[in-house]
Amino acid sequence: YWQCERYFRALRPVLERDFVLARMPAARNVERAAAMRAGHSVAVHFRRGDYVRRPDTAAHHGSCSMDYYRRALALLARRHGGEPLEVYAFSDEPDWVQEQIRHLRAVPGVTEVHIVQGNESRPHEDIWLMSQCRHHVIANSSFSWWGAWLGQARGGSVVAPQRWVLKPGFDASDVVPRHWTRLAA
Repeated sequence: YWQCERYFRALRPVLERDFVLARMPAARNVERAAAMRAGHSVAVHFRRGDYVRRPDTAAHHGSCSMDYYRRALALLARRHGGEPLEVYAFSDEPDWVQEQIRHLRAVPGVTEVHIVQGNESRPHEDIWLMSQCRHHVIANSSFSWWGAWLGQARGGSVVAPQRWVLKPGFDASDVVPRHWTRLAA
């Protein structure tokens, strides 16, 4: 799954130098990134698609509950002294996120929720945008994992699901770095 920090932790400076956009991002994303860097931004990633539609994939990976996302945001709000959190929601199903947005807005400390859309043909810009946020609530997905890992330089917190996969016997103990917070999903 290409995420196990212990394999490349020593190469972090090289990866940070090499994992940059080859071209300037879309203008709207440059503006989003500036806003993200300005405050207590939280990249929240919802992995849906095959995780909920394909029975074999759903049985292996599972999907994080809305309760997981609410608890993760509440934890971040408490941990960071009540600083207002501005949420940037990323998903392969933004319409589903729009239907669920009230759950995110109801978390004490969350002041705004933005659904990031328009990058379907440029998913690399979504990962870059995630990395611009100070904090991260990730799904059990390599996509959000990399956005969070690359964004750690911003001095924030990362919340990840306790169980990376549902399949019994699958050892995912190395997937989530030890300094990230794990919550039951």
